[in-house]
Amino acid sequence: MFDVFDLELHHLGTDYSFATQLQQTGYSHRFIVNIQDCTFHFEPDDEGNYRAIIPYGADEKAYMKTDPGLLSAVAEKIREILT
Repeated sequence: MFDVFDLELHHLGTDYSFATQLQQTGYSHRFIVNIQDCTFHFEPDDEGNYRAIIPYGADEKAYMKTDPGLLSAVAEKIREILT
């Protein structure tokens, strides 16, 4: 079992708190973040930046309603936490 923690950030004048879970996957890791009732996986790329990934089999229409700027803010917050 993995512990869930709150990822808190401020974006465009609004404070957010998202349920987040760190998950080890082989030699890497990913953060599973629940944003507006959609679960996104944030994984590091080759440059050390985090990208949001929609889980396989998810209803893509629901995910496309999420603000891309908010996803970028979450990715940046994850990077901040780890540095």
